[in-house]
Amino acid sequence: MPLLSLLRHIAGLAVCRTLLSYDMTVIAAAVHPFSNRNVASDMDKALKSGKLKYQHLDLASFRSIEMFAKDVIESHDHIHHLINNAGVMLVPQQKTAEGFELHMGVNFIGHAYLTKLLLPKLKSSSSASSHSVIINVSSSTHRIPRLSLLMSGRFFSNPPFYCPHLSYGLSKLAIRLYTEELSNQLSTLAPHVRVMSVHPGIVATSLYRHVVLPLQLIQKYLFAPCLFRTPAEGAAVVLNCFADDTIIPGAYVENSIAQFMDVASQEKEKFWQLTWQYINKRKGSAHR
Repeated sequence: MPLLSLLRHIAGLAVCRTLLSYDMTVIAAAVHPFSNRNVASDMDKALKSGKLKYQHLDLASFRSIEMFAKDVIESHDHIHHLINNAGVMLVPQQKTAEGFELHMGVNFIGHAYLTKLLLPKLKSSSSASSHSVIINVSSSTHRIPRLSLLMSGRFFSNPPFYCPHLSYGLSKLAIRLYTEELSNQLSTLAPHVRVMSVHPGIVATSLYRHVVLPLQLIQKYLFAPCLFRTPAEGAAVVLNCFADDTIIPGAYVENSIAQFMDVASQEKEKFWQLTWQYINKRKGSAHR
C-alpha cells in the first residue's frame, strides 16, 4: 500500500515511523536524503528493506515537482494517501524558481501543484470502500492575516512589504481556503478522495531555527516543556485524520474540532481561480 508523505522537518520522520508500524510503504519526499538526517535504527532498517523510500523533491521548483510526480506515477500502481507536510517558517525574504514568495511558494503553491499532478493516481486508487486521503498541514497562525490580503494576490510573488510572520500566516490561510474548495470540487470529480487540513499543534521542530536566538532559548527551555508538543504527538494529530471517518471532507481540524471558514462559496472559488491563474502563468514562463 504505497503511501506518499512529504517531509521537510523532524515531525515528518515521526509520521513515517508511525506509518511504517502499520506495515505501509512510505515514499518520503525531501530536499536532502536521509543520510543527512539523524534517523533511528528502525528507520534505517526500513530504508534498507525498501518499505521507506526517499525521493528528492524541491517544492520551490516546478520542474522538480513535475519530475517527482512523473517518477512516482510511473513507479507505483496505487497511491492511497498524500500528506502535504513540508514547510518553511520565518525565513529571510526569498523567492522560488518561478518567482513566488518562498513561504507561499513552498507551503502552499508547491503542494497545490503536486496534488494536481498526483490526483489522477489518487482517484484511480480509491473506491467506495477504500478512500484515498489528502492531508494538508496548516496552522493556527492562519488567523493572523486578513483574508483580503490573501485574496488580493499581491503576496504571491511581489509583496508590497515583507514580514515573515505575515507571509507564513498567509501561506497557512491559503492552505485552509484551498482545501475547502478542493474538497468541494472533489465531491463531484472524485467522490472517493477525501481532503482536509489540520493544525498539528505547536511542535518542537527545526522550523523554529529562523527565530532570533533569545526567543529560541526561551522557546526551548521555558515554553517547550509545557506548551510544545513532541514530534510524535504532532504526528499523531495528523494521522488521526486518516482514521476518523466522521470528519467532514474539507474541514480544518484543530484540537480535535473540525471547523469551516465563514467565507462565501464564491470567494473560495475566486481564490481557487486566482491560484491557478498564477500557477499556470508561472509554469508557462518557466518552461519557455
